[in-house]
Amino acid sequence: MDSDVSPQHLAIFGGCEGCQSPSLSPNTLRTARLGDSPGHPRYLARNSEVLSSPNRTRRSLSAPGRSRGSREEKLVFPLARGPAGLQAAVDVATEKQIPLVILNDVIHSSLSLQLTGPITIEGAPLKSTKRPRLVLREVVASGHEALVNIRGVEIQGMSTVHTDPAVLATKLANVKLTDVALSRNGRGFGARVEAGAQLQLDHCEVSDCGGYGVEAETGVLEMSDCVVHRVNGTGVVVRRLSPGASRVGMMRRTKIMNVAGVSATALSLRGGGVTPESFAIESCQFGSAVTVGSKARCSPELLSPMKSSIRGGSKSPKKSPKLRQDKFKQALGQQWRQGHLPAFHH
Repeated sequence: MDSDVSPQHLAIFGGCEGCQSPSLSPNTLRTARLGDSPGHPRYLARNSEVLSSPNRTRRSLSAPGRSRGSREEKLVFPLARGPAGLQAAVDVATEKQIPLVILNDVIHSSLSLQLTGPITIEGAPLKSTKRPRLVLREVVASGHEALVNIRGVEIQGMSTVHTDPAVLATKLANVKLTDVALSRNGRGFGARVEAGAQLQLDHCEVSDCGGYGVEAETGVLEMSDCVVHRVNGTGVVVRRLSPGASRVGMMRRTKIMNVAGVSATALSLRGGGVTPESFAIESCQFGSAVTVGSKARCSPELLSPMKSSIRGGSKSPKKSPKLRQDKFKQALGQQWRQGHLPAFHH
């Protein structure tokens, strides 16, 4: 941006075909709108300069949780016409270290979105309360510099490889998902953390997965107030092979239900590093079995049969007509003895 642009203003990013920046003129900026309302933000090309008119090219946006007078700079991504559009927007936001705001659905089923630096991605729908959808091949956060915060979106993984997750945190990356819905159309994992990375899921939904809903292998997994359902295989699997691991993660107030398959399992704990001390489980509900193996340990109550409302809505067994008739006679006799029924007149 030009030096005269205050950091309190909103930068607008529009994707372009082949990530080529079209030449923009003042007339282009006046006509290239999202809808007919003058309140919609205009979009600027990636490499074009910001014109000097603040009324036509700049919009201010309040940061969540702050007063109206306190503003911060954000990068808005309203359009995506090329496969590299979203990736280019992420790269710009990472370089400038400003949040990237997604206004509407982004559908690029072949795009593997790479997150290698500090980035905040948040959904801010224009006309509805529905979260914007990111329909991509996968989202990969890799490297110790990848401090990723994603909130308020739906991520649908479209990879045809059945072991690919919708979101992957690897190689010491630190990823936090808040109010995010993950799905895989039944063809892969919802999320995976590995190789010393950290993954936090807060008020998230993981659904329509094949194999695992969430997988943690030699990484740190934290889940709070989440729902994992419609999984063919295992809802959540945690593996840690280092016996001296001090922290594997935790799971609090999380529900795992509607898990199907030959060996349907809600939670699987594997490896000598997984213990009640390193992986705390509090106030969770599981609709199917919890399995422990390969020297892992957990609280004994997790392995006992659980009577949870998460289990399928099994109907109560029907009572036989004879049993109903006997109970009716018994109740009728009690009412007769108590004088509740009128006397019989010939």
